[in-house]
Amino acid sequence: MAAQAVLIAVLIVVAAAAAVPFVWLERTRTRRRRDANVLVLGGAVLGGGQGAIAFGVFTAATADLATPWLLLLPLLSVAAALLALWAAFRREGMERRALLLVAAALSLGGASAGALFVLTGVASFVAALCYLAGLSDNPRDLLRRLDPRD
Repeated sequence: MAAQAVLIAVLIVVAAAAAVPFVWLERTRTRRRRDANVLVLGGAVLGGGQGAIAFGVFTAATADLATPWLLLLPLLSVAAALLALWAAFRREGMERRALLLVAAALSLGGASAGALFVLTGVASFVAALCYLAGLSDNPRDLLRRLDPRD
């Protein structure tokens, strides 16, 4: 029963993260700066949600752990998501870029929790990529430059 609840929670977080771009872009008409915010918001929902789920699973499954600091690894993803949310509503500038870089670094640190819960590691890594893509003014141009077909 507990495994089913965790699986349902993971699916809800992934669906919510995938829905962010559609809802956000539909509500806004100015797309230049909003595209970067969509990536940041989707990454924050994905990384923060999976980090919170992993923290709950770790806490419930391991009452007495030999290394209790392992419980803090998923919280790095949650902290990264909070910083990314803060950065998403900041104007372009050094403060926003610094927040996104710190969020990406924390999210990569949270990806090391993948040793204990694989989905959290993958979600944290994808969230870090979203934060880094949010540094660009126009993420679509960034994706075109990285396209290997050209």
